[in-house]
Amino acid sequence: MGGNCGGLGMIEAAVDKIYDELPPTPSDPFGDRPVLVLYDENGGSLDCEDDEEEGADWLHDMVVNAEIVALKAREE
Repeated sequence: MGGNCGGLGMIEAAVDKIYDELPPTPSDPFGDRPVLVLYDENGGSLDCEDDEEEGADWLHDMVVNAEIVALKAREE
């Protein structure tokens, strides 16, 4: 992402990219509903699915913390 943008716009763009790369839900017959698997420190897992088909907004609503860890100058 380039240009004059704020940090929140960068985080939203990153969440959109993550959403686009999520694998489909195994039980979805059409294979177009993504699933996000969350793990706890004991190895337990929780499958989170976009049940209401909200698209990337579903994932945006689940983000509780984000951090920009690096900035790179754009190569021209």
